[in-house]
Amino acid sequence: MNIENKYQNIPILLVFALFYNVITLFFVNNINQDKSSSLGYLFIFPIFWIIAGISIAIYIRTDKIKITNYLEKIVLGFSTPLPFFIFHIIWHSISPTSHINSSSEYEKNGLKYKRIEYTYSNLKLERKEYYINNGYDWVKDSIWEFYSKDGAIIKKENYMKNKYRK
Repeated sequence: MNIENKYQNIPILLVFALFYNVITLFFVNNINQDKSSSLGYLFIFPIFWIIAGISIAIYIRTDKIKITNYLEKIVLGFSTPLPFFIFHIIWHSISPTSHINSSSEYEKNGLKYKRIEYTYSNLKLERKEYYINNGYDWVKDSIWEFYSKDGAIIKKENYMKNKYRK
């Protein structure tokens, strides 16, 4: 078997893996842009993964793609959700940045408010932020609280319609 035949499926598998991961990243980006839609993606992700898995399985089963070496198996592995989950777990375990734990919006006296809680990578509360909608955008409002990694309040900032108050 010459080198050309040995790796003839690599371009096809790379295109499939690229297509698969671009769609997955598109879904993740949409979830990050609009947290209220994340529950819908709970159903979309598995459906997409099943359709992608079935389509690649059909290509392999009908001998349109033959997996003959380890490089092809590795590239095929990137067409599954496994690398995404591994990357996600590693990123969140080594990332020193905080993550949004919860976000809620509510109305009070005809005004819209938003509360966001951030947590450290150890899932302890890092800060609470409050916003008010001025009709065009969300602006800082109320008392923001910042916490140490052991849970003690280390700082408070007071805002009124995006202006810092001492």
